[in-house]
Amino acid sequence: MQNTGQLLFLAILAVLLVSMLSARRRRQRETQTTQSRVQPGVEVMMTSGVYGTVVEVADDATIRLETSPGTVSRWDRRAVHRIISSPQQEPEVAPPDRD
Repeated sequence: MQNTGQLLFLAILAVLLVSMLSARRRRQRETQTTQSRVQPGVEVMMTSGVYGTVVEVADDATIRLETSPGTVSRWDRRAVHRIISSPQQEPEVAPPDRD
C-alpha cells in the first residue's frame, strides 16, 4: 500500500514538472516570435505599459521608440511585451454605436 502511494505521488510530481516545462517553452517561443517582429513602424506595448512606435532598431539589443510626436527614447529590445499593430496593419477600430 505504501509503495502505491509513493508511486502516485511521483506520478503527480512528474506531470506537474512536465506541464511547467512545456509552459516555459511556450512562453519562450512567444517571446522569440514577438522579438522577431520588432521593426520600424511597428506599434508596441512595453513591459512597463508604455505604448509607442518603433522608429529604429539600433542593434540586436536596443530600439528607439516614439511615445508621442517628437519624443523618442531608447529601450532594451527585451522590454517589448507585445506587438499592437504592424506597419501594414491598421489597428482595429470599434464600429460606432447606433442608437
